[in-house]
Amino acid sequence: MRGEESPIPNAAYVERVGTPPGIQMHPTALIAERLASRGLRQGAPSRLGFHLLLGVRADTLECAVDFVDYTISIGEWLWIRPRQVHQYRCDLAGTTGTAILFANGFISPATAGLVRLDDPLRQPLWSPSSGTNRSVETLVDALRAEYAAVSGERITAHVATLRHILSALLLTISATGAVSDQPSNRVFDAFCKAVEARFTQTRKVADYADLLGFSTRTLTRAAIAATGHGPKNYIDDRVLLEAKRLLAHTDSSSGAVARLLGFSTPSDFSRFFQLRTGTTPAQFRSIT
Repeated sequence: MRGEESPIPNAAYVERVGTPPGIQMHPTALIAERLASRGLRQGAPSRLGFHLLLGVRADTLECAVDFVDYTISIGEWLWIRPRQVHQYRCDLAGTTGTAILFANGFISPATAGLVRLDDPLRQPLWSPSSGTNRSVETLVDALRAEYAAVSGERITAHVATLRHILSALLLTISATGAVSDQPSNRVFDAFCKAVEARFTQTRKVADYADLLGFSTRTLTRAAIAATGHGPKNYIDDRVLLEAKRLLAHTDSSSGAVARLLGFSTPSDFSRFFQLRTGTTPAQFRSIT
C-alpha cells in the first residue's frame, strides 16, 4: 500500500529573525497575525509541522484538536503535536496567554522518549494539580525570562538553557502519563515512530516487527504495557484518525481518501471504517 500527500493545509515551522533557533515564545494574541501572514484563516483547520503549547493567564481559549473541543482555562496547557489537525474556536486577538513553539529535534532524544513526543494519540490537555501548578508556573516564568534575554553573543548558551527549561516543563506536564525508561517503553516509542512514518504503507504488525528487528510478541508486550491494547489496535487507531481528518477537513472523495491511506480499493476502506466507527465514510462526513 502506498499513500499520497495529505491535502490538509500544513503550517511549517518558520525561523524568525532575532529568535533563537528551534524555539519561539509569544502571546497567544499574536497567533492571529502569524496565521494571516501565512495566508491561513483563523478558524480553518491546519496541520502543524511543529509542537505548540498553549496556556492562558486570563479567561479561556477554545481550540479543537482532532475532533475534540478543548476549553483551556487558567493553569491548563494544551499540547498540539506535529501532524495533529487543529482549529481555533475563538477570537485569538482577544486572548491573554502564552504560546510556546518548538521544532522537532529541539529537545533531546532521551526527553522525547520520556514524554512520548511523537505519539499523535496522546491526550493533549494538561490540567494542574496542587503539587504541580506552581512548578509549571515557575518553569514558564523562567523560560520567558531566558527567551527575553537571548542575545547573539551567547546564543549557544541561551539555546542550551532554553532546551533544559523546556525539557523540565514537558516532563512536568507529562508526569501524569509519564513513560518510564524501561526496555518495553523504548520498544513502543520506536514502534510509534515507525507507525507514524509508514501507516499509509502497511497496517500489519509483522511488517513493523520486521522493520524494527523485534518479534511480534515483543511489540505486543510493549504496546499493552504502554496503552493497555495490542499493536494492531494502535495502528488501526492511527489510520482511523487520519481517515476522519481527511473526511472532515477536505473535499477528497472516499476513493481518494482510500488511496491516500494506502487501501487497495474504496470498498476495503469503507469496510475498515464502518467496522470501527459504525458509520460509513459518507455518513461520518455528513455529521461532522
